[in-house]
Amino acid sequence: MIQLLLEILWPIAFYELSTEIGRMVLSGYGTLAVQTASAAITSASLGIIYRKNPFSPNRNIEEKSVKTLRTDILCAGVLLWMAGISSSLLFNNLITLSGIKKMFTGYNRIANQLFSPPLWFRIIAMGVVISAAEELVFRGFIYRSLRNRYSFWTAAMVSAVLFGWFHGNLIQGIYGWAVGLVLAYGYERYKNIWAPWLIHGSANLTSILAGKWIKFEGGQPGSSFLLITIVSGVCLFLILHVMRRSNFKYLKEVTQ
Repeated sequence: MIQLLLEILWPIAFYELSTEIGRMVLSGYGTLAVQTASAAITSASLGIIYRKNPFSPNRNIEEKSVKTLRTDILCAGVLLWMAGISSSLLFNNLITLSGIKKMFTGYNRIANQLFSPPLWFRIIAMGVVISAAEELVFRGFIYRSLRNRYSFWTAAMVSAVLFGWFHGNLIQGIYGWAVGLVLAYGYERYKNIWAPWLIHGSANLTSILAGKWIKFEGGQPGSSFLLITIVSGVCLFLILHVMRRSNFKYLKEVTQ
């Protein structure tokens, strides 16, 4: 148990240490700039360790031709990208419809800090760099350590709770927990860190663009907003079903 706790805590501690170093070095810069710098340090460092011991399935992997493997990767990539879009729209919309954002106004301050930089920087920071670091920490190390000992649901639930808690506020915590379950499922099905990274990056980009372009009439979500939520939920269910039934669910670890 002590070994498991150490395996869970040290990646988070490393990320937090990188963030503190970023705050000291980039004092005076914005929150997103600091988070991006710390995420870059974390990704580079943990990525080296992860490549030496990637998450591989405990079963035989069917050998495939290069052409077939490329087709599988392309199909999987489309599914994962769509899973990220659907997850972002569904869970963000459900949180908005619940009204809890109005109860916890501190979230607005955090959101303003994250969404104030230029659009191009947010796309790179949140869509690529930060999502890479968080996937290495919470799926590449924490989920994998839990999964080596427990069932999928136990590992997914614990890693998702930690992922939500890491975001530091209730709104992002609920969203992080829900998306964290989808990310864990993607990692479980494809045995590849690129899978949850693609979902995560897609979800973050969707949040960025939706926040920029989706506006409420009269400041309240209308029928079109509700329709988007329902469609997103149906799409996510179908995507996860296809992922479960697909015959390319166990791809070789392309990061090696």
